[in-house]
Amino acid sequence: MASQDEALKKRMDDIEQAAMKLQDLISNYISRSLQYMNLYFVFQVVVFSSIISSSTKITCKLKWISFTLSLLVSIFNFPAVWLSVGSSVELYQLVVLYRKDLDRLRAQQPDVAPVPEKPNRHPSKETLREMMPRKVASYLTRLLLFLFMGVMLYGCFQIECV
Repeated sequence: MASQDEALKKRMDDIEQAAMKLQDLISNYISRSLQYMNLYFVFQVVVFSSIISSSTKITCKLKWISFTLSLLVSIFNFPAVWLSVGSSVELYQLVVLYRKDLDRLRAQQPDVAPVPEKPNRHPSKETLREMMPRKVASYLTRLLLFLFMGVMLYGCFQIECV
């Protein structure tokens, strides 16, 4: 009986530590995504301010340079943000599953059922409902970044020559 209690307590501690490590990884992914987006916005501001401050003749002749620079930065930035945001959502789903397993273990009597080795990887409807706001926010973030990239590329390409 005591060994089952100890095994249950050890399993609960392991799940809690794993959930805390995943929370740290989520924080790292989110901060990395914010850094990528901030650098992208600053770069686009620099590109557009250089276009605005230059003379019309230079702007017309070299508009392909600003477009190419914006396109290259977009090509490298968008997948990085996409993967960081997506990874944070997936890790958050694992944290939710770990927390639910932890709650189930806390409510479990040691002599009723054996301690599971891994959390249930198939989310319930309740877990999916809990994840929905975070998933919507992640897709909205991705969509807004994609729209901003489109507007910036269109703006760089559509420089009017007088």
